[in-house]
Amino acid sequence: MITNNKFLDKVDELLEALKDKEDFADADLLYKLERQASGLREQYDGIMTVDRDLKLGIVGRVKAGKSSFLNSLLFEGQDCLPQAATPMTAALTRINYAPTPEEQKAEIHFYSAGDWYLIETQAAKLDMKLQEMIQRAIDEQKHNLHFQKILRNPQDLDKWREAFKRTKLAEPTSEIESLKICRELVDMARKHGIKYNSLPHTPGMENIYRVPLNNDWQKDFSRNLDEFVGAGGKYTPFVKYLELHLYDERLNGIEVVDTPGLNDPVSSRVDVTNRFLRNCDAVLLLSSVSHFLDDNDADLVGRQIREASIDRVYIIGTMLDIGLMECPERNVGMQDAYDYCRCSYYRQAKQFLAGLGKRGIRIPKGMDNEDGPQLVSAVLYSISRKMRAGADFNEVENHVLGRLTKLFPDFCDSLKTAQDFEDLSGFEDVKENIYKPVRADKELILRQRVADFQAQQIALLCKSLEDIAISSERRRSLLENNDMAGLREKQEVLEKNLQNSRIEVRNIFDDLKFNFKREVADLKINMREAMGANRKINVETGVETSVHESGIIFKDYSYTSHEIRHASTSEVANNIDNYALELMRLIDTAMKDIFNREDLERRLRNAIFDTFQAANEDSSKADIIGPVQALLQEISIPEIDYCAADEARKAIFKKYTSEVRDSEIEELKKDQAGELAFIYNEYAAKVDKAFSTVSNAIDRSGATFVDQVCEKVNTAYEILQKQLRNKDTHIQFYKEFSERIKNLKNEFLALE
Repeated sequence: MITNNKFLDKVDELLEALKDKEDFADADLLYKLERQASGLREQYDGIMTVDRDLKLGIVGRVKAGKSSFLNSLLFEGQDCLPQAATPMTAALTRINYAPTPEEQKAEIHFYSAGDWYLIETQAAKLDMKLQEMIQRAIDEQKHNLHFQKILRNPQDLDKWREAFKRTKLAEPTSEIESLKICRELVDMARKHGIKYNSLPHTPGMENIYRVPLNNDWQKDFSRNLDEFVGAGGKYTPFVKYLELHLYDERLNGIEVVDTPGLNDPVSSRVDVTNRFLRNCDAVLLLSSVSHFLDDNDADLVGRQIREASIDRVYIIGTMLDIGLMECPERNVGMQDAYDYCRCSYYRQAKQFLAGLGKRGIRIPKGMDNEDGPQLVSAVLYSISRKMRAGADFNEVENHVLGRLTKLFPDFCDSLKTAQDFEDLSGFEDVKENIYKPVRADKELILRQRVADFQAQQIALLCKSLEDIAISSERRRSLLENNDMAGLREKQEVLEKNLQNSRIEVRNIFDDLKFNFKREVADLKINMREAMGANRKINVETGVETSVHESGIIFKDYSYTSHEIRHASTSEVANNIDNYALELMRLIDTAMKDIFNREDLERRLRNAIFDTFQAANEDSSKADIIGPVQALLQEISIPEIDYCAADEARKAIFKKYTSEVRDSEIEELKKDQAGELAFIYNEYAAKVDKAFSTVSNAIDRSGATFVDQVCEKVNTAYEILQKQLRNKDTHIQFYKEFSERIKNLKNEFLALE
């Protein structure tokens, strides 16, 4: 055990110094630092032990293929780990080594009674919160002439209330999202008629239920654990995380943590995930090639991984089979297509790392691998395993094989054996280049982790302390240099300038909404136009010969030939997938271009500062920067779920065999057009929903932004005015607080 009690003692001193000091510095800054410091002791204790299992985290956005990846990496492609149907039912899974077969087990960890009580309490608040939002919206619109007509008609008002409620429940807003999640968990529990006190548990183990696993546990995993981690499991809403203890030498000395997506909508599970992540020593960052290293991944590295002080991060590009199908090069060999993908994703990785560097984010070891990211396909690996075992392929595997055969003329020649598919899948490379070296370097990684952790945390703490010191000094200066009249005058000037910027601020939000609406309209046109590029079905002509038999004793045979036309159902599936992927690219690109938070912040600050400049009043600018930044965080683009292509593909395969002939071809073309239209309609509806969500947030922000900034600023000035009643004493408090913050910062730096 490596310990540094001085560091932990300083953390405790810091928490004590921040306690009840909201009147002496920006409350948001204090809260941020308190959250950072309060979790350090637990994290420190988990990291500082070097004689322990190395903790390897598997992270990425929702639907990055994490469970499929681990099934291939650890369990020879068998579907052992739970792959939830929805983010709501995803569970963090810890996988540990069991020394003997008899010690194999699964441990289901439930929320504590206190946790569940809070979940139920938050769920019960949803209706009350909705009513508050409804009333606030009515108060904001009561002067609107159109809305006044609605107010005069009780039936119209009731309809408006219901529509408002439906809209809010559909929005992923920070204001009620956690309440919605809690309500969903509670509703899931009630649907199954399960109460908290009826949860199964192992005697002597509070909130834990242990399930023994036999040697063939992979085969009956679902039967044993589906009711705890499955999408429809009756105990699923109560599960905090799942722990597997498995007799597998590949796990000896290492603990693998399979996380739900870090863009998981279930905030309580995100907290669990982040807590485990903070104790991880190395991380595999999984990113689907369809959304390779996007803004979600950048945020994950720039915020969660950086805050966890993890210095070993390896990029894994998942779903390589999709990347090969997306390859724009046609009529080339498989090797050429693979080389194209490697080069393409290598460039994207370099751009991703460059973007992190521009943001001042230190690049962890492993991310800047000169060979580029590892690319894997769980589907191709599963095909290789089934070829060795002589097992049948599933629908997805058959589809991938069919599409690759169509796309690449030499596919059948290039990939003949199970070993060929295994090599292409990339998993042996991951095992040899990442998993085995990480295990072999366990001691070095753990010691480096211990050495790096404290320095990184000190740097983060000192930066936060510096921000708090600046905020505190600003308030002390205002208190020292003003009397009550002076403070009120400054407050009035500040509020007046803010009010003067109201029209310009509103115009900025109106422009944003207008541009958003226009861009969405253009996006939908592009989405529809993309349909035309994915309609082509190659119809081939051949000759079919029929044999006719006549005669009873002496047989006579005649032959007739006729021309046939035939087309491949796999090509339609290929068109469906290509269209869906193109829509995903169009939507993701458009959403990034449409809403640029940094640009919006710059425009708002400039608009507000211009009013200060016009009034020859610059001294109060600092008071509005924090509130502007905080309020903008409430506006976000919701995640769009892409699943329509799966339904469309299944509909085609359900109706048609692998090949259609003659008159069926026209019917196939019509059905293809129908399924493409279905995908467009589904994705267009999701785009409209996202637009509605953001549009409402923009309207709300445009109408209330200045008022909310004023409210935050006025709160600070009201505190200062109260402090004036005992001015000298409070000035001394400010000095002591600032001095304490300064000393703590220096003491932390002295520990490095």
